[in-house]
Amino acid sequence: MKTHGWMLLALGCWLAGSVYAAEPQILEEVELESIEGGDMILSVDRKSQKMTVLNASRSALLKGDKKGIWEDYQVNVTTKVVSNGDKAKFGIDRDSMVNYKRAVGDSKGTQYFPVQLPPSTYALTGYQGDVGGMGQGIKIDASVPTPLLAGGTANYSDFFIHDTYVLPSGQNCDNTYGCIGTKNKDIDKVVKTYWISGGDKTVTVNAYVDANPKKAKKK
Repeated sequence: MKTHGWMLLALGCWLAGSVYAAEPQILEEVELESIEGGDMILSVDRKSQKMTVLNASRSALLKGDKKGIWEDYQVNVTTKVVSNGDKAKFGIDRDSMVNYKRAVGDSKGTQYFPVQLPPSTYALTGYQGDVGGMGQGIKIDASVPTPLLAGGTANYSDFFIHDTYVLPSGQNCDNTYGCIGTKNKDIDKVVKTYWISGGDKTVTVNAYVDANPKKAKKK
């Protein structure tokens, strides 16, 4: 279902008054058009590596009524599949959508190259108590063509929002294998919102664009 222009205007007015108005704009018009509705709306800005979490009444969003917006906060995330170590060792751009230098194994032992989620809006379809030893997570309904070490591609659908591994230094890991990784156990807060929100749940992931573009100077 397409979002009509008046809906975008109403949502834009609410976002302009949000406590995060000074932060990079997360929900762009093109992304809003693909959201069909729901009480939990997650939006990942890949440039700033932040995720906005909204738990609100759809009608409240359209009316700009903050009384119907129960939660509005941001958490730090990583969407990157290239770690700082890979960048230093192989010279790969950390923003690369695929890490062709480090193959990893799936549950069946097939080696594949990690891929970031393509820009889109995805449904959140379930809760899982443990995601590959990373603790609890939320399932993302995505199927992404993924290159295999042996050649060819396969569609992988094992995508979640979950906390990232804590390194011996105490810092969170700076990459995932394609999932959206929260940090500092912020997944606990996001999961709580998941359970208390009453409607459909979505996550929008944008493309790598300048999160705060500077206006061109007039000549």
